[in-house]
Amino acid sequence: MIKRWLFTVLVVVTLVLAAAVPAAAQTLAQETVEVRISIPAMHTLEVVDAPVIEFDVPDPGESKEFYGVGKIRMQSNAPWTLNVDTVWSRSSAYDVEVRPSNSGEAWQQLNALNGATFSGQGGSHGIQWDIRIVPRSRSHAGQTESLTLGFTASLSQ
Repeated sequence: MIKRWLFTVLVVVTLVLAAAVPAAAQTLAQETVEVRISIPAMHTLEVVDAPVIEFDVPDPGESKEFYGVGKIRMQSNAPWTLNVDTVWSRSSAYDVEVRPSNSGEAWQQLNALNGATFSGQGGSHGIQWDIRIVPRSRSHAGQTESLTLGFTASLSQ
């Protein structure tokens, strides 16, 4: 009986000690993996409100300015360039100058050969336009004209 009791105590003590001592962890394998994700550059140009104006051509020496005309949304995950050009009925009667509204940028003149270029960083940008009409001659002063801005977007290098 004592042998049985002694055997039971020995088994219990062995189980308690085995549970109390953590097993030594062994590293079976170790590997380093390098992951590279390539996200392609993209951009979207949306004309929210077409920038179109109608105006009477001012007299020489005067100009007409329009603020907050139209609205575009430029969305991009990379730097971008936006070219602004015009479609107008009498390109020789007046000069057209544009700039993004509330930007503090200088006026840029548009002509029939090339437009104005603006650039920005990635993100979502809502852009309105300030437009200035500067007459070249008296020949069309007082006539009603219309002007539409056109846009071409590209990713900057």
